[in-house]
Amino acid sequence: MTSAAYGRPGQRFGQHTIATCIPLVAIVLLAGCASHPRSDAVDGPDDPVVASGVDRDARLTAFSVCHGYGCAALHLVGLNRTEERQLRALFEPVPSSAAEERMRIASAIAYLEQVVGLRLGTSADRPRTPYNAGDLAQLDCVDESINTSTYLHLLKHAGLLHWHRIADPARRYRWLNLGVHFSAVIEEYTTGEGGDAFAVDSWFHANGEPPAIIDLSSWRSGWTPTH
Repeated sequence: MTSAAYGRPGQRFGQHTIATCIPLVAIVLLAGCASHPRSDAVDGPDDPVVASGVDRDARLTAFSVCHGYGCAALHLVGLNRTEERQLRALFEPVPSSAAEERMRIASAIAYLEQVVGLRLGTSADRPRTPYNAGDLAQLDCVDESINTSTYLHLLKHAGLLHWHRIADPARRYRWLNLGVHFSAVIEEYTTGEGGDAFAVDSWFHANGEPPAIIDLSSWRSGWTPTH
């Protein structure tokens, strides 16, 4: 199934409707994506509105994808059998460590972006795209964090994740400044309580490139790649 028709307000896509994504546009209009937080950056609680856009029931054959800044457009997409085999092959053999699985996750997110990019015309998405309403080929950090989280749930439901669980998207922002940035998050399973958390940030790179995966505490402190 490879449906890719634009949704209409109130039209249901799995567990989502276009109407549920409208508030996300407001977040970007007020905030945008901050590439370089100031030294007084403060992280806030994870944003429930952005988290609500994640397709937690994503399956290989049907999952929702946001684009156009702040989830302005929402599509239902699915992999064909060849694409499913290619995705599963990225996790063969089964990763022997959490670090290895994070590398496979990065490759899988890149692959899914490539597939979706050809479906929706987002293959031209540029790295670190700032807010620019009306360009449906581009994704801001709201789109990226929602989609990456959705892809992670897809991998979980496909039985491909063994070392990590999926957390809600995280945010960081500049105190008394409207520069907000979001990222998908995974947590490593451990034998004790809690576990190491990692930001999986696709916004820093162009469509189809592996996302940055960095420990969440560094990301919250304002980490940004040097290239």
